Amino acid sequence: MNVVLLVLQLLFASVQIPDANSWTISVDGHSGSITPTTTETDLQRMYRPENIKNGEIQIGEGEVESGTVVFPDDPLKRIEVLWADPEKRVPKSVYVSGIHSAAHADKSLWRTTYGITLGTTLLELERINRRPFLLAGFDWDYSGTVLSWNSGILEDVFGSGGSNKVFLRLSYSTVPPPPEARAVQGDHNFSSGHPAMQKINPHVYQMIFIFHPRG
Repeated sequence: MNVVLLVLQLLFASVQIPDANSWTISVDGHSGSITPTTTETDLQRMYRPENIKNGEIQIGEGEVESGTVVFPDDPLKRIEVLWADPEKRVPKSVYVSGIHSAAHADKSLWRTTYGITLGTTLLELERINRRPFLLAGFDWDYSGTVLSWNSGILEDVFGSGGSNKVFLRLSYSTVPPPPEARAVQGDHNFSSGHPAMQKINPHVYQMIFIFHPRG
């Protein structure tokens, strides 16, 4: 009996059980479970092979790309990974989308530095960033994407301009849209400090992590 127990203990010890840090995605390579050097084999080791599936990933505007889905049947844990190279299998980008509908709150176990996750609100982002930021208007293809952190705290972590490392997209969840939404709709840029943005207080519904190639 002691031998059987020992074997079981060794089997369980060989499987890495996700802890709080395992749900953090870092593009700086210094923290979190998914970094610029994470491979598909690493994902299988950390989250078990049965939770790793290859398939087509929606990347926007009706386009798809081959990638890997982690926890495909669990919206709270689901992420979609695109690979930088078919052979190296290190990440190019990671999408966290959870459930996005009027009937469900946007939630995910995955988070960024500073604990930002799906459901984090505009006002919370302003508090973390320590100043207003710039985002795209609502109700078009890139609705609510944060475009600039205006030299705030989050610019150092998430990047800006052509060197973005993390994209956050915000939306409101009420149907029909709140009346204030008409003032901040369409292919235009708006400050998070706009009175309508402050009133609506949209939340994060998608996070996209970009892993830039290292020289």
